Order: sequence, then C-alpha cells, then structure tokens
Amino acid sequence: MPKLEFATKIFLYKCLARTLQFHSLFLIQTIRYRSLGTGTESSVYIIFRFDDASIDQYEIAFPLLEDFQCKAVLAVPTAYIGKRVVKEGNRVYRPIDEWSKLKEIVDAGWDVLPHGRHHLSRGPYMFLSEKELLNEVTGPKIDILENLGVSPNTFIPPGLTTHHNPLGMREIKAIFRHYNTLIMNSGYNYPTPIFNDLKTGRKEASRILWSIPSTDTDKWIRNFLSFTAKLKHCCKGRLVVIVFFHEVYDLSDKRTRYGFSKSRLQYLIKGLQEQEIPITSLSEALTLR
Repeated sequence: MPKLEFATKIFLYKCLARTLQFHSLFLIQTIRYRSLGTGTESSVYIIFRFDDASIDQYEIAFPLLEDFQCKAVLAVPTAYIGKRVVKEGNRVYRPIDEWSKLKEIVDAGWDVLPHGRHHLSRGPYMFLSEKELLNEVTGPKIDILENLGVSPNTFIPPGLTTHHNPLGMREIKAIFRHYNTLIMNSGYNYPTPIFNDLKTGRKEASRILWSIPSTDTDKWIRNFLSFTAKLKHCCKGRLVVIVFFHEVYDLSDKRTRYGFSKSRLQYLIKGLQEQEIPITSLSEALTLR
C-alpha cells in the first residue's frame, strides 16, 4: 500500500490547521491508503453528526437536510428525551420532546445513536462505578431499541475525549462489549486523526472513528471546503470525515444562539455538493469497507 508523500502530508496539515484554527503544531496520525485501482481521486464522504438531540435539530436541521436528500447522525442522551429544558453550565437548550419525532428521523434513514444516558460530559466515565458505567453505556441502547425498534451498534461518548475527559481501557472495553464501533471526538489541543480511512485493513482503525468540531463562522466553512477538495484530489482511499454540530439556529430566532446557523449549514451543504462529495449516514459509510 502506497504511503502519502511528505509534501502531501504537510499540505494536508496546513489545511487542517487553518480549518480548525489551531495555534500550535502537533502530531497528526499517519494513515496508509489503499489505491482505488483507477483514477487519481479518492472517494471522500462527509458525515454530519448532531449532538444532544436538541429540538432545533428536528425542527431546522432535519428538514433542511431532507430538502437536499442528505442523511446524518443524531447522538442522543436518551434520559433527556421528553424534558422541557436541559441546563449544562452556561448552556441551556430544549431537547426533542417526543420519541415519535426521533422515529421520523430513523424512518428517513438517519442514524440515531447513543450519546450516553445522561450526557455526563463534565463527569468523565473513568470515575463511574461499574454499575453506573453499565447504565450509561447499555442504557441508551435499550432505550433506543424499546422506543424506536432499532438496535444501534455505534456508541458516541459525550464530551471532548481529551486528557481533560479521557476514556480509559476499562471504559473502551465496556463499550466494545456492547457495540461494534466507537466514535471519539477530536479536541483542539489533542493529537488525533481528522479523517477516517475505512480501508486500512486494521481492525482497530475500523472500530474507532474520529470526528472534528465545527465552528460557526464563514471562514471555517471556506477552509473546510478547501480542505475537503484537496483531500479528494491528494489522497487515495475511501475516506470519511465526520463533523459534529450542536444546536442549529435560524437567524430570525431571538433565543440565545449556541451552535451553527441554518444559513451557514445550507451554504456548507451546497459547497460539498458542488464538489460532488456525498453527505451520508454512518451506517451507509460503514458499508464501504
């Protein structure tokens, strides 16, 4: 399997640094790529991941992506479904209030995946007892199966999985006893991969996937679209970039804005479609292996 040329690695790093607005140089994991056999372009796929199942993701993001015939991933802390308000530090949001709305999303081909039961992003899993850990890992899978009739095989732990909120081997083993795939979050000061090669042939690489945070600015979108265009033409392989969002707000909304604007999300989707880069669900991406 051919390795990336040194100049290509440096170029992709610079694109990444601009995209995520990093201020320091740090290690990027080297990944090998399989040739597609013909042509020089890679097959790049984008997965939009919406965290925490806020009501605006159902009211704004879901119909917007449906208009573009795109699918996505919804990461759900299942104990919050039906609550009026969720407060986490300075952040306040309304969660999706009915399981029937999540059923609509599932029926449209989206992946509804466990995001813990209580979204313990400020209480790392490493400090949970065995019983508490089991509740946070298996509880949401049971909730989703009972209410939506699907059994998810991917787990998305809440919070940035950095040195401030780590997952130890005990937690990872507990997750893999009940799930096939784990999606980890890249942090801003943490050396993690920014895209996933689904054809590495390495079992651990295909079971742990990485996602990057979005930033609600026009500059971030321009840099991200530039990065995906270069990734498509510089590398060989079947590559998946997972981008995660939180709330999606409308410019006419007078509430406190936290998350990503509808207009920018629309612009991002159009930009990726112009590059002929599919926006897909995780379940569809995993069939690429």
